Amino acid sequence: MTLNPKQSESGELFRRRDNPLQKGGKIMLKIRIETRNSAFEENLEEAIEYCLDNVLGKINDGYKDCPIHDSNGNNVGNFKLTNR
Repeated sequence: MTLNPKQSESGELFRRRDNPLQKGGKIMLKIRIETRNSAFEENLEEAIEYCLDNVLGKINDGYKDCPIHDSNGNNVGNFKLTNR
């Protein structure tokens, strides 16, 4: 899985006016994912990929600080996108 926003299907990440990536400034993306629940037991890589896809989708939708949910809908962490 590639987290290159330029390759996202919607392309919305670079079209939003309020997006810090579009302004050319430095950004910081912090991601915290707890992997101690059942969604991560069977296939850790797949579960992490699901969460990272969730993060990319939220960023594309304009969120900058949001919880991350696993495939079962449980809150397993959060991410925060900020200007540096």
